[in-house]
Amino acid sequence: MTIIVKFSFLLIFAVSIPAFVEGQTYFNGSFLMDFKTSMDTEKDFPMIWNIERELDGGRMVLEIQDEMQKMGVSKRVLFNPKDSTWTMMMQYNKVKQGTRIHAAKMFNDSIKPKSFEINNTKEKRIISGYACKKMILISDKYISEVWTTKELKLNLCYIYKLLSHCGLMSEFVRKGDWFTGTKISGMVLEVTSKNKNTGESYTMTISNIIPGAVNTSFLSTNGFRISDIPEGQNCGVQVKEE
Repeated sequence: MTIIVKFSFLLIFAVSIPAFVEGQTYFNGSFLMDFKTSMDTEKDFPMIWNIERELDGGRMVLEIQDEMQKMGVSKRVLFNPKDSTWTMMMQYNKVKQGTRIHAAKMFNDSIKPKSFEINNTKEKRIISGYACKKMILISDKYISEVWTTKELKLNLCYIYKLLSHCGLMSEFVRKGDWFTGTKISGMVLEVTSKNKNTGESYTMTISNIIPGAVNTSFLSTNGFRISDIPEGQNCGVQVKEE
């Protein structure tokens, strides 16, 4: 099938990702990450996230909600912090295949913390049922309005850094640099970033937040033919069914 082959080709060129920061605490459950952009020619598709408890392994998986998903094609990306592997999976009817990237030693973080002018405001909003405060981050290229809540704990900046290093997913984080900051506390529920030079802007919003609710089928690789990319190699040499 053409779409299967095309997606598999993209999987081969995804780059390696680091493990979670030791001792990090984060949200357990599911939510929808949605995007809006001022550029009419571009569209970023929503992603449904499921994140399991640390006691269960702390795996996190996203499913891309694009036009192919509406036709019954599921495209998921699973990160396992225990062995620092990314597994890109595609399922269509009974066809299940994927590529697993072993990335424990390959990763070299190229995202350096940027210097921001930080303005904490007194503005408050309720977003998805959670009390949020707004802070403004100003870098040399972007002005970002960031809404955070102290009622949930998830290092969304770290998740964005993971995505920015993945060749398949980096397009979702190409607009803005707010996630490279180190002074954001609480869980980010909404961000609007504006390019100071072009005036173009995008907004990321978290909604449909369900703490404790994890779709375990999204985390399963049972029945998938997995092509493993060994540490330090660029293509899979071993295929096995799980």
